[in-house]
Amino acid sequence: MNIALEGIIEEVKSVLSQLSGEGGLDTSVDLFDQGVNSLQLTLLIAHLNSSYKLELGMDILSGGATVDAVASAVRENLLNAQDKEIA
Repeated sequence: MNIALEGIIEEVKSVLSQLSGEGGLDTSVDLFDQGVNSLQLTLLIAHLNSSYKLELGMDILSGGATVDAVASAVRENLLNAQDKEIA
């Protein structure tokens, strides 16, 4: 399975743009500083769980509440799930 970080980043940005009405999100700036709220982040995580068949929680934000950090956490979880399937 090819898990491209760029594709996940684009999905995170697209979903957040739809939820928040904020376009042009900076991928390295804290989402709260860009007008995204905790409900919108909760909805984003629910969307990502559904799209990628994951069970992510709000703890993925512990690495930072940026688009890059969220996308990296999703990719890491996908890679871990892939490794478990192979083992």
